[in-house]
Amino acid sequence: MMRTLAAVLLLGALAHSQECGRSRPKTPPTRIVGGRDAVPREFPWQLSLQIRGRNNRWHHVCGASVLSATRALTAAHCYMASAKYRVVGGLHSQRETENEDVQMSEVSEFKVHEKYNSPDALMNDIAVLSLATPFNITEAVEPVCLPSKDMRMAADSMITVSGWGTTKEGGTPAQSLLAVDVPVVTDAQCNEMYSKPAFGIASFLPFDFGLGGKSNIKESMLCAGFKEGDKDSCQGDSGGPAVSKQESGNFEQVGVVSWGKGCARKNTPGVYTEVPYFIDWINERMQ
Repeated sequence: MMRTLAAVLLLGALAHSQECGRSRPKTPPTRIVGGRDAVPREFPWQLSLQIRGRNNRWHHVCGASVLSATRALTAAHCYMASAKYRVVGGLHSQRETENEDVQMSEVSEFKVHEKYNSPDALMNDIAVLSLATPFNITEAVEPVCLPSKDMRMAADSMITVSGWGTTKEGGTPAQSLLAVDVPVVTDAQCNEMYSKPAFGIASFLPFDFGLGGKSNIKESMLCAGFKEGDKDSCQGDSGGPAVSKQESGNFEQVGVVSWGKGCARKNTPGVYTEVPYFIDWINERMQ
C-alpha cells in the first residue's frame, strides 16, 4: 500500500499530506557492501510479514508496507493458503520484537490480485492485507504515501528498497533492516536483458516457484538495478516496498519487490510490481 469516491478522495489527500511517507531516523544511516544499514524509524512503513511455524514460532518470509492502520501491501507470491500470517511494524532487528516501537497484528485477510499469474507467470504480483488489530500510527509505524495512477519513474531515477532479505544470492537473511538505492531501467532495456533462454527459479521468491521459457517484462512491472550488478533486493525482500523521495520530502511507494534472476547479477535488474499501475485496484481493496 479505497472503494467509494469518498475513500479515493481521502486516499489522494493522504498521499499529498504530511501524514504519510515520512522518514525520521534517530541517527544517520551507515553504508555497507551492496547497500546500507537502515536505522530505526527511517522506514516507518516497512513491515515484516511472518508465518507461524509448526512450533508456533513466527518466521519472516516477506516484506510488506503500511497503507493505513488496518491495511498493508505486499506481493501475491508471498501467499500460501495453508499459512497463518502476521505483520510486525516498527521493527529494526528481527531479534528485538520487545522494542517499544514494535507493533504486531495477525492478518485477517490476504487479498491476492484475481489475475495473479495470468496470463503469464508473476503478472499482477500484488496483494492487500487486512489486519486483525489496527496499528497505532506513530513515528515508528506510519503509512507510506501512494503515487498517482499516471505517475511513471524516469530512466536512471533512483528508488530505495528496504528489507531483511539475504545479503547475497544463496546467503542468509539479514537480522537488521537494510536498504539499497538502485536506478530505474526502462522496460525496453529490461525486456532485452530478460528475453534470454530459460532462467529457472526467480531467486527473490520465498517459496520454490519455477519459471521457464522467455521472460517478458510487462507495463505493470518496474525494473531497477545497476548494469554491473552488486546492489539489489534478494530473497526475503519479496513483497517489500520500493520508494521514491518526493520534493516534499515524503516518500511514495512506486514498487513492490517481485522477482529477479538471481540477486545483484550483472545486467539482470530486479523486477518490481509497478504500484501506480494498480492504484485503482488498491483503492478498491482498501474499502
